[in-house]
Parts: sequence; C-alpha cells; structure tokens
Amino acid sequence: MKLAFLDIKTWILMVMLLGIVSSGSVTNFFPTVVKTLGYNNVKTLLLTAPPYVLAVITAFLNAWHADRTGERYLHVVLPLCVGVAAFILAAATTATAPRYVAMMLMVPGIFTGYGVTLAWISNSIPRPPAKRAAALAAINSVSNMSSIYASYMYPQQKGVTHRKSLFTFSLAFVGAVH
Repeated sequence: MKLAFLDIKTWILMVMLLGIVSSGSVTNFFPTVVKTLGYNNVKTLLLTAPPYVLAVITAFLNAWHADRTGERYLHVVLPLCVGVAAFILAAATTATAPRYVAMMLMVPGIFTGYGVTLAWISNSIPRPPAKRAAALAAINSVSNMSSIYASYMYPQQKGVTHRKSLFTFSLAFVGAVH
C-alpha cells in the first residue's frame, strides 16, 4: 500500500479517473437531462437509449484499437475531447436538435475512454503485483467518491436546464485530459 501511495503515477491516474467518473455521473441522471428537451416520459426514455448503444460500439472499437496499437493516451484523450465539446454544446444551446446531438456524444465521450484508462492504470503500475492492486483499489475508491457530490448537481426542478452542472463536468473532463 505504501509503495502505491509513494508513486506519483498513482496520484496522476487518480485525478484523471476522478475527472472521468465525475463527468460520467451525468449518466445517473441522464433521463432527467433528456427530459429538458421537453418530451413526455415515454419519448424521454426512448431518447435515452440510443446514446448508450453508440457508447457500446465506440467503447468496443476504441478499446480494440488501443489494444491493437498499444497506444493509450490518444485513445483516452480524444473521446474526452468529444465529451467536453458535447457538454459545452448541451449547456450553450436551448435548441432541441443540437442538445440531443450533444447528448448522443456525451455518453460515448465518457465511456469510450474509461475502459482504456483502467487498462492504462494496470499497464502503468505493473510491479510488484501488490502495489498494482493497492493502486487500482485506491484509484477506483477515490474516483467513485464523485457519486457523493454528483447527486446534487442535477436537481429535478421544473424548468432547470442543468447548465451549471454541464459546465462543471466539462471542466472535470478538461482536468482529466491534463
């Protein structure tokens, strides 16, 4: 455990994954965000599914390509850049079509790089195995603590556009990229 916390890579990867998971908390409230488009409950739930289908496809292809090439940085950063653009677009406009396009790109922007990040953590801290296990546990524990404050970022009040939370989590993406 001590070796993991003395390694600077543990701290850098912890901050990176915290930014990604913080931004990913939008998925906990995604139907609420989609509801801001103004549709009824059935249409809102139907519009919630396609971003996840796209996320599965992009995550699979991105992870496959990252494994094939052995390159991690661009396979994490490029999806995060798409995610930042999607969050900013969703927060900056009130028109239905651009907001839904942004929502279609939000979920893949988050999850496409997440799996590669977990592989990158394992590859960056290979030895000794106990150090890698402790680092993975600490990184996952700290990154998932974002669920504590994220539940307060998406209030379910009528007329809320979630601009503040979308901009906040786009900053978390930027923090993850750097």
